[in-house]
Amino acid sequence: MQKLTTIASIVAVFVSSLPVPVVAGPIRESAERAAVAAARRAIEFQDCDAAATQGRDDARDAQGRAGWFAGGLLLGVIMPIVAHVSAPQPSANMLSRQDSTSLNCYSAGYSAEAKSRRVTSSWLGTAVWAGIVVAVVAAADDPYSY
Repeated sequence: MQKLTTIASIVAVFVSSLPVPVVAGPIRESAERAAVAAARRAIEFQDCDAAATQGRDDARDAQGRAGWFAGGLLLGVIMPIVAHVSAPQPSANMLSRQDSTSLNCYSAGYSAEAKSRRVTSSWLGTAVWAGIVVAVVAAADDPYSY
């Protein structure tokens, strides 16, 4: 068994020492294509992040909170449910300022921020409504306290 192992080792060393022409054509081209694609994706992600940030900023400016707060105050739990189900979209004027490559990113940023503002405001209104109901019930006289 030792002889067989020794002969196999000698053959392996001999075969590995033979000169083999190194051709890096397909591997190199593939690596270059991958590097270029990665650079393009990085630029697209930066553009997408910038568009989403712009969408969130525009939603902060355009989306009011008073109406959703008043709705939560007047309609209780109904308004937060409506806020959770709704999908706010930017207006056509806002969308026309964006280029076609960043349109989806802008819309996603706008929708996320607008929905967050709606949900927060309507739940806050509902909390105030619940506080008022509890205060009124607590302040009411007990009819059985004669």
